[in-house]
Amino acid sequence: CDPAGVVYTPNFSEFALSAYQWFMSSLLGEPMFAAMKRIGFDSPIKALFFEFLNMLEVEDVFDMTCRVSDIRHRTFDVEVI
Repeated sequence: CDPAGVVYTPNFSEFALSAYQWFMSSLLGEPMFAAMKRIGFDSPIKALFFEFLNMLEVEDVFDMTCRVSDIRHRTFDVEVI
């Protein structure tokens, strides 16, 4: 956390990426990286966008929801809310 006791902002990218990996693993039915290697699929992260509506303190617990928000010809977007 920062000196004010607020969760350190870069940690949210780790939270979001962990949620994404769990989400993809559940969709693929096995660990994400193993499944992607087996089927020859790659899923690089092109961009991360954050919108903070409230701050979190160190002991706060929060839920994350993942959903595919857009599917295009070769890419897709996943929202972690």
